[in-house]
Amino acid sequence: AEASRHDEVAAEAALELALLIGVVQSRTAEGMLLVRAAEAALVRMGERVELRTRLLSIKARILQQQGHYSEAAAALGESLQLTETNLAPGHPQVAELLTDLAAVQRAQGHPKAALELLLRSLALSEKALGPTHPQSASTLEGIGVVLYILGRYEEAEKYGQRVLAIKESTLGAQHYGLSVPLNTLAMVWLI
Repeated sequence: AEASRHDEVAAEAALELALLIGVVQSRTAEGMLLVRAAEAALVRMGERVELRTRLLSIKARILQQQGHYSEAAAALGESLQLTETNLAPGHPQVAELLTDLAAVQRAQGHPKAALELLLRSLALSEKALGPTHPQSASTLEGIGVVLYILGRYEEAEKYGQRVLAIKESTLGAQHYGLSVPLNTLAMVWLI
């Protein structure tokens, strides 16, 4: 793609690889090289908002894994602003970015700020996608974990039960995706 100057394809490919290598495989140095390659392609072809917001989100996830939380928060903030301005304030991608930003806040030791972001994300995803959508369930899961961290165990249990019900109905009772809500419930029940 680069040799023939198909910059959009090069940017998309670099971002897919950055996500896979830098985030999923936690090979963050290589992931950041791919992010830079995508940035170079974006510069050559001119800005495309959807690619820029995706690039910033992937970059933030890599930065978070590296422990660079303030840089991750800045990248997510920029991505959030671009998304809200160019898509719509209630777009599901806004909810996803709020959830990612909440994860950074939680990692920095700010569970109350994380909870506020997660509650905002949940309202958006439930309105746009429905209360049983996987993105809504993922946000509910994050809320349960943060409530546990805050010592609000009864509330954490309610969210954990809700996530478990959603995931059991969509994934089945034996699916590995039930491990996080079951773990959250187990922690609450041990208190």
